[in-house]
Amino acid sequence: MSEIEVQSHTGEIVSTTANLGGASLAEQFRQWDEAYRFGQGICRSQIIPEAFRVKPNDVNTGRDPAADIAVVALRAAPLGMDLMTALETMFVVHGRVSMSAKMKAALIRRAGHVLQEVEATDKVVRYYSRRHDTGEEFTSEWTIERAERAKYTKNEKYATNPQQMLRWKCISETGDALYSDVLLGIPTREDLILEGESEPVRASTVAPKGIEGVKARLGVGSHSVNTEPAPQAEPAAQPPAGDATKPQLAKLNMLLEKEGLASKEEKLDWLSKTFKRAFTSSSELSKHEASQCVQFLEGEQAKSDSGETGGHRA
Repeated sequence: MSEIEVQSHTGEIVSTTANLGGASLAEQFRQWDEAYRFGQGICRSQIIPEAFRVKPNDVNTGRDPAADIAVVALRAAPLGMDLMTALETMFVVHGRVSMSAKMKAALIRRAGHVLQEVEATDKVVRYYSRRHDTGEEFTSEWTIERAERAKYTKNEKYATNPQQMLRWKCISETGDALYSDVLLGIPTREDLILEGESEPVRASTVAPKGIEGVKARLGVGSHSVNTEPAPQAEPAAQPPAGDATKPQLAKLNMLLEKEGLASKEEKLDWLSKTFKRAFTSSSELSKHEASQCVQFLEGEQAKSDSGETGGHRA
């Protein structure tokens, strides 16, 4: 840990401890271990963003949601953010941890600085900001014409919700100009999306029904978000195969039929593709594997029934 001096909201100089590169290697390992163990616990929850949830195919792809949660936790700690807030407002875009413009505005205001919206229309949005400690001021103005020159308007949201998109640009620009000490260089999610013309990992599209839809949500096959092959890891110890219970198999059968997989062949094909081994009967599943499938499908179908189509609520 490193001791640094910062100004409180009243302007008083206070001493605090922060992780800004001063932690010893042993301390960083300890923090990682604690964050990772926490991630192992909550990644099975169905009420955290989908990008951080455990999925049945993780053992084959090498994906480790607990590790992703640990990275977000360590990135959020110097910002004074609790982990659950970080999971809701931090995203991975092009392999980089980013933050929503809305959360950046909240951090700026929490630090005691002035951030005001002066004008907001579908043609122009203007923000004024002033630091409470130095008095430094900054005004950001984004117009549709400016966004067009920057080639941002190829994003269809500039046509459907231009005011909000211009608002996020003003907040992001203000943060970069005045508040590097508050935001610690974390890029804005909306900026990275515009620069790369792709949605973040957490965002998702509506998958088709049937085997292709299930494969897409599990990260298997042609609809997979992960287009690069995962590194091959040492085979993990698996629970004994063939010990799934009859109630588990009945539940799984019902859920797969709800996905449009009516025939035995379709169901076995789905199991084979999911777990990367041939199945001649669902009774070859282990209890652990059956439980993973049921948990995942129930969560996905609950979202479909409620009208949720994936992605993250802003």
